[in-house]
Amino acid sequence: MLILLAVGGFVGWRWLGPMTVEITHPIRGPAVRAVYATGTVEPTVMLPIAPRNTSRLVELKVDEGDRVREGQLLARLEDEDLRKSVDELEARARFAKTQFDRAQALLNRGLGTVLEQDRARSEWQAAEAVLARAQTLRSFMTLTAPADGQILQRDGEVGQLIPANQPVFYFSCCAPL
Repeated sequence: MLILLAVGGFVGWRWLGPMTVEITHPIRGPAVRAVYATGTVEPTVMLPIAPRNTSRLVELKVDEGDRVREGQLLARLEDEDLRKSVDELEARARFAKTQFDRAQALLNRGLGTVLEQDRARSEWQAAEAVLARAQTLRSFMTLTAPADGQILQRDGEVGQLIPANQPVFYFSCCAPL
């Protein structure tokens, strides 16, 4: 038994004894610059594209990652009310123009007055101005690309009510990634 204990102690001392360690001294050498990371590559400039008026999104023409051309239609917002208003105002402007033409013809034949012609011209110009304003408001119901570029992000779904000035798209045209 004593012999077994001595042999076990010797084997344990050899196995658990001090390890041999090799020592090296530092030397100068080439360094490699590398960065490994996960994340998202984004441009330095992202332009939000948002409607000026609150309305429901009825059509999406592009999606994230799509390349677009300047003036290209990106999305349409509900504009039924404005379309009907424009139709009505076009009819009123046509009528005012007809009234002006009549007043001018009567004046030329000596049957009308300058006051009637001026009033008809004023009403026609006012009708044209109101029509132009309605057409401008209707044009705000489409979102178009401000320049050639790429759609980076889309934050709207068809049927969603989009508040005024809430971006539907984020766009990049000229900034490096």
